[in-house]
Amino acid sequence: MDFTGKTVIVTGAAAAIGRATALQFAELHANLVLVDMDEEKLKLIHQEIMDMGVDALAFPIDISNEDDVREVTRHTLAHFGKIDILINNAGLWRRFMPFVDTTSDMWKRFIDVNILGTMYFAHAVLPNMLENGYGRIINIASVAGVYGNANMVDYSMTKGALIAFTKALAKEVVDKGILVNAVSPGSVSSADSDRDGFAPSELAFMGRTGTHREFANTICFLASDDASYISAQNIQVDGCRKKQLDHRKNRSLALESDFFIDSFSGYRFGIHYHESVSASGDGGRGHPAADMEHGLRRSFFAIRRKSFHRKTPHLSVQEYSRSANGVFFNCYFSGTSYTL
Repeated sequence: MDFTGKTVIVTGAAAAIGRATALQFAELHANLVLVDMDEEKLKLIHQEIMDMGVDALAFPIDISNEDDVREVTRHTLAHFGKIDILINNAGLWRRFMPFVDTTSDMWKRFIDVNILGTMYFAHAVLPNMLENGYGRIINIASVAGVYGNANMVDYSMTKGALIAFTKALAKEVVDKGILVNAVSPGSVSSADSDRDGFAPSELAFMGRTGTHREFANTICFLASDDASYISAQNIQVDGCRKKQLDHRKNRSLALESDFFIDSFSGYRFGIHYHESVSASGDGGRGHPAADMEHGLRRSFFAIRRKSFHRKTPHLSVQEYSRSANGVFFNCYFSGTSYTL
């Protein structure tokens, strides 16, 4: 594949799948436009790509702001003269929470970013693609949008909407030289990191999560002229998915425990007190300080002080079980045995 002379917009380009995709396009000689809310990480990937000798622009925006999206499009056309490929990768990631505990503000934020942000970008770039008689739009959905995951209702809903949007839009523009497809990743090792790799996973028959590069491979293929007869498709890249595992057998353990760890993803996990849910974002983050290669049995975690309102403790994992709703640990916690 060679994208020489092609202009590619990648949203959510600062980390994980978006970062790997941007780097792969750079290796394949595309001109790049990088979009992400994380300004510091965006600067790093922008500089890395510029150091490769690639012409690239970077815009630290929130894609839920339509005016900002149109400004990115305007600057891109002024600099490169055309837009050939759009990778709609930016989005809010999953959250494990029973639907009855979610709020309408949470739903609206997922809709604003995951659905409307994607639509804003597609709507903004399509006039130029139609004028040129050429375009590729790849929307990053999720297997959660295919199967529907319990305790991820709002996230699943938005990803299912992206798949429907992809199929409908493709039918409108395919005869005008524009191909529209979706990619639905399965489990990702570290969705908010630039560290690539894989971890054990019970959700795939392959027994592991996918790497960022593996997802990027499919995205770049669909954007290439090698995929000239593919449109309106949702390609699942999921290691032969087992759908969602039944988490109910672990529910009593979670409710009886002092803490419930969920939202596990590679090198990050969230923490819930069982009687109340911690906020997403800065609250309840943990970062492993050791290798996860042996299934977390020898891993140690440092948990932020603000999660517990006391001295930062350390966690030594002895054994664990994993489900689609969380990761359940038997461990030594601050020198005392707990079940989390």
